[in-house]
Order: sequence, then structure tokens, then C-alpha cells
Amino acid sequence: MAGKVLLHGGAGEWNISKDEEERVKDALRKAVMAGMKALKKGSALDAVEESVASMEDSSVLNAGRGAYPNIEGDIELDAGIMDGKTLSAGAVASVRNVPNPVRLARLVMEKTQHVLLVADGAERLAKGFSLYEAFKLSTARKKRYTAEIRKFIGQKWIKDLPIAFEKHLDTVGAVAIDDEGNLAAATSTGGTAFKLPGRVGDSPIPGAGFYASNGHGAASASGVGEAIMKYLLCMKVVASLGSLASPFSVLKTEINSLRGVYGPELAGVVAIDSRGVPSVYTDTKAIAIGYGVADGSTRVDIARKEKLDELNTLLIRQIPG
Repeated sequence: MAGKVLLHGGAGEWNISKDEEERVKDALRKAVMAGMKALKKGSALDAVEESVASMEDSSVLNAGRGAYPNIEGDIELDAGIMDGKTLSAGAVASVRNVPNPVRLARLVMEKTQHVLLVADGAERLAKGFSLYEAFKLSTARKKRYTAEIRKFIGQKWIKDLPIAFEKHLDTVGAVAIDDEGNLAAATSTGGTAFKLPGRVGDSPIPGAGFYASNGHGAASASGVGEAIMKYLLCMKVVASLGSLASPFSVLKTEINSLRGVYGPELAGVVAIDSRGVPSVYTDTKAIAIGYGVADGSTRVDIARKEKLDELNTLLIRQIPG
């Protein structure tokens, strides 16, 4: 089986300038290449870690160095990773000064007996493995944060919290399958812009923001974490990928079911089934994606919802873009 990596840079409106779009696509392209390089040397698990770490380092997506701040201007990061072969998972939440929380999540999975570590406890582990590094808001995030926070000065911030002033919700994630058929998934985020300190969404919760199981599939989600978490979106997607249904139809069914319970424009998912069939779907205006196959073909796109049928056909045919 040919190895594949499918990743996302978030679902949402993606109403950005051409220059911003090119920076995002460049970040996605680098992440695909990082994942494919890891896949050639190692496993699906290595591929999703490297793809997500690359996006965390890009400073243009809502993860790692490019994360949104909370209402007090602090960066708190969440991430999770899962090995479909063993069903092992690791995650971290509300960590500060850990620019690659996906690497820390893998350490939780492989070096501890736990699944989820948070805040100070996770940061102590990071220090022990040289993953702790003080860093500040990226220039782009700081500029946007400063402009938005001025609108709310003088208000009672808990009552009037301006949830998600950024509409493209660019959490990052990746799924992969290696040449032995092993599957893996990972997701990383800075969380909702202007969130309350300590808020944790779906990204570090196995079954919610990510899930992988050999023989079924792997999925990574982006969107409004509270809805995704309550619905356990990725768990439901992966369970359904074990059937003979097409992955695209599975994603449409589950995301539309979530829509029926919690409302519209809440989530996007990338997935690969056990046959290696990739799929992308979102209920939002668009989703940023990157895709790579073992022969070196790659594709990156900020795909509009109305173009997803065409995109999924292209991904299955492995046509480079």
C-alpha cells in the first residue's frame, strides 16, 4: 500500500488576502513534505507528528508559534496524537511555552502511563525533554489581537467574551497511512481566540478532535471545539469508516448530523480509511488542506465547500496540484 498524508490548516470562512493565502499554502506545502519525508523513513505516526510540528512552526496557523492568545493575551496550547496500530494516545492541554505541543503529546503517550497532561504538569515534562521554550505572540497575531481587544476595553470580559473573532478557525491536524497499512492522527491548536484562561476544546480529546484505528481509519477535526467534543465527531467518523461506505459520504453524514444537533458551520474533518482512501469535508465556508502520496505528488488548497466533491475526486485519483 502506498503511504499517504492528508492534513488540514483549519475549517472556517478563510476570507483572507492573496498574500495571506500564499503564506498559508506555503505552510501547508512544507507540512506535507515534512510528513512525506517522515513517512519514507518511519511510520504513519512519525508522519502526522512531523506534519503537525511543521504547521506549529509556521507562525501563520492557529497552533504553536502562530497560536491565538486567550482573553488575557497569553498563549495556551492543546494537542493530541494517536497510533491506530496500538490504539495508544497522548495529549496535552493549556500548556504555555511549548511551541511544539504535538511532540509533547507523543511523549505523554510513549514515556508515561497517562493519556492527558495539562498546564504545569505537562510543562514540567516538556522541560525534562527539552521541549520547553519561552515564546511570544507572532507579529501577525499580536497586530490582530491588539486591534480587536481595543473594541472590548472597559467591558466585563467574562460576560462579553468576543468568541472567535477569527472566522477561519485554523486549528491544524493530520492523518496518515503507511505502506504497512498503519494509521495515525494528530491535532494541535491555540484554541478559540479570546478564550477564557484554561479553556480546553476538542483538539486534545481522543475521539473528539482526533482518532485512529487500524482496520477502520483516521480522522482529525477543526472547528468549534465545544460542539465537536460533545458529539465525539472523530470517533464516530472512524467507526463508520470501517464499513464499505465511501469516506466522503461518511464525513458528510457525520458532520451533517452534528449540524442537526448543534447548528451550522461548526466543523471540518480530514480522514483516511483503512484502504488508503482520503477524504475532506466541512460544513463551514472552506477548509485549508494539504495532501501527499508516496510517489511524491502533492496538493494544497483552501477548498471552498461547493468544490469539495471535485476535490475529493482529485484526491482519490492522486492528481498533483
